[in-house]
This record gives sequence, structure tokens and C-alpha cells, in this order.
Amino acid sequence: MADRFIQFPGGRVRVAALLFLALIGLVLPVSALNLSATQYTGNTPAGGTANYAIIAGIPWDTEPVDLLVDVVGISQKPDLSYVAVEPIKDTYAFSGRKYVSVDKESIHLEPGIKQQFTLSFNLPANTGDNSRYAMVVVHTIAAKTGNATDITIPVLLTPIGSSPSMSGSITSFDAGNAILGQKAAFATSYRNTGTTHQNNLVNTITVSGPDGGLLVTESGEPLSTPLLPEKSYEFRVVPDTSRLMAGNYTVLSKITLGNGQVMDKKTTILTINGNTKTPVPAAPTANTPAVPTTAKSSLPAVLGLAALAGALVIISSRR
Repeated sequence: MADRFIQFPGGRVRVAALLFLALIGLVLPVSALNLSATQYTGNTPAGGTANYAIIAGIPWDTEPVDLLVDVVGISQKPDLSYVAVEPIKDTYAFSGRKYVSVDKESIHLEPGIKQQFTLSFNLPANTGDNSRYAMVVVHTIAAKTGNATDITIPVLLTPIGSSPSMSGSITSFDAGNAILGQKAAFATSYRNTGTTHQNNLVNTITVSGPDGGLLVTESGEPLSTPLLPEKSYEFRVVPDTSRLMAGNYTVLSKITLGNGQVMDKKTTILTINGNTKTPVPAAPTANTPAVPTTAKSSLPAVLGLAALAGALVIISSRR
């Protein structure tokens, strides 16, 4: 099957040429292709070359497949998932796409027989302290059915001997109001303002009383995906504030790396509203007759009085 290309200014990029076909037959699932790496994170010599070999294979009980390997740009969604970016749209300030190459752009795989392709990283000598990022996309096309899937390999490069900036900023944190007897949810938006990715970020929320004493503390789970430079993430932590009394409290939101380094922190005021239970009716005054508070007992009495009044009217009319 001939390769197809889409022409872009400044070069051409190989793309998966076939759509997913709704045909009866053996379908190659994404998991059928086994790669020895799903992400590359490493230190690379500036002004030199580093290589990284990846082994590809498919099980014995699947059909042969053809692989097309491309190097493209990378971006990161608010949920931290990485997405591939076409080279013409790759305007990321930390892009390393042009510094990554692959020795084999197409590979034919037979069941049970593994093959290797190698990524090469060539950072220029004047790269500086910035880390660089790219995405390797492996298109799989089943030889018989034509079913196609994509597997992506994020590439995170840091120059050897560099000192990238490790900084971040909480861009928004608002505790707002909470209801007495319920847990309060806190959302903290954080942006990576440094020049390299940040690993295992953790958000910790602490609630203090008017006297400064610590009352509640809760930490979220560490992020399992590195946060790239210039990208943001919204942390959500729900500490147990259900036992706090009504009033105002000081809340601290803190972002730390996995090694405990504090990236940023911000405080705000949490207001817990008063009792939200149904209010008890006020005691009757001398000029206000008491109103029964139990609907179950008062309703029959009211209906009985109405029936009695109706009967008296009828008897009076007959006289």
C-alpha cells in the first residue's frame, strides 16, 4: 500500500492514510502492539547526540501490521493528557520536535517477530537551560483488514548539565462559602512557570481557626503525569470540614513537588454558614393564638370543625 502525505509549507508529514473500517474480520487492538517504551524522559548532551532504541512486536495470534513512525509536536490538555500537534501548528516555545529523528519511518511486523527502531536526539549547543518536548506517533495499519490505530510516545528532553528554572504560580484559589455540617471542596489552579516539567505535584489544603490553630489538613494524590512548562492544572481537594462550627476560617492552599519543594501557596477566607435546619416556630404571644406544629394531629381537627359547621348550616336551613 502506497504511503500518502499531506503537503505543508516547509516540508511534508506522513499521516495515517486509512480511516477505521467497519469490516468483519480480525481487528488489531491498540494493546496488540507491544512497545518497549511508552514515554522517554532523559538527559541529553547539548551539542551532541543521544540514541534510544525501542523494540516493537505483536503476538503470535494476530495478523501482520505495518508501522509508520512520525515525529510531531506535543501539547497537554487540562486533564494532563498529551496530544500530538501537526508540525505546521507546533508553535510551543519548548518544542523539541526538530531535534528528534527516527531511523526507520516504516516497519513491517510479522506475528511473534520483534523489530527495533531508534530515536536520535540532537540538541544544539546553544539550547540553554530549557527542556524540550516532542511526540513520536506510531501508526499501526493491519495488513489484511486495513484497521488503523495510533500509539503516542511523549519525549521529554533536558540538556545535560543545565539548570532549568523550577517555578510555578497559583493563578486562582477561592474557598467561598460552605454549609454547616458538610465537607467543603477547594479548587486550586496552578501554572508551571518554569523551564522544565514538574513531577509528582501535590496540593495540600489546611484550615485554621481565628487563633491560628490548625484544625483540618488534607492532601490530594500526587500527579502521575509531569506538568509541562506553560501548562496549567486544576487541583481539587475535599477536606473534612463537617465538624467545624459556623464562622470564618483561614484556608491555605500549597503546591509542592514530590521531593517536598514548595512551588507556591496562597491563603483565603472560608465562611461556614449558620444552621440550615428548619427553624422552630416562635412561642405564641398573648395576642397570637397557638398554631399546632404537628400536621398529622391538626388536620383531622380542622376537617372535623368544618364538617360540624356544614351540618349546622344544613339543619338550620331545613328549619
